[in-house]
Amino acid sequence: MKDLEITKETLHKSANNLRLANDKAEDLTIKKLTRGNPTMAAKFAELPRVVTPAETR
Repeated sequence: MKDLEITKETLHKSANNLRLANDKAEDLTIKKLTRGNPTMAAKFAELPRVVTPAETR
C-alpha cells in the first residue's frame, strides 16, 4: 500500500511538471527565442517565409 501511495505522489508530481513545461512552451515566441541571440535570429531568418491565409486576402 505504501508503494502505491509513493507511486501516486510521483505521478502527481510528474503531471504537475508536465503542465508547467507545457505552459512555458506555449509562452515561447520567435521574438523571445531570438532576442539578444544573433545565432537564433540568423537561423529563423534563413527559414522560408510562410504566408498566412489572412495575408492572401
